Amino acid sequence: MMPGSLKDLRSKYDAAVEEAIGRARASGGREVIEAPDGAEIYSYPKPGGRIAWGVNAAKTGVNIWRGVRLPDGRDESDVRRRWISWSKE
Repeated sequence: MMPGSLKDLRSKYDAAVEEAIGRARASGGREVIEAPDGAEIYSYPKPGGRIAWGVNAAKTGVNIWRGVRLPDGRDESDVRRRWISWSKE
């Protein structure tokens, strides 16, 4: 079952995403956490102090949410979403 919105994804997986990001930052390598529903939460370091992260659905393994955490704590996907909405105004 696919979540209905970004709000649904955040409420369901935000804590696990934060944990995976923290682990990747501490270890310097790829980290994987299994969510209570069986989804795979992954993260890994990228150049420039960024951390790539994502959520793969439990039954299908299909990526349902992903982003890149910037050194200032924002997510690149959120930055792009705001830019897209601003460009349409």
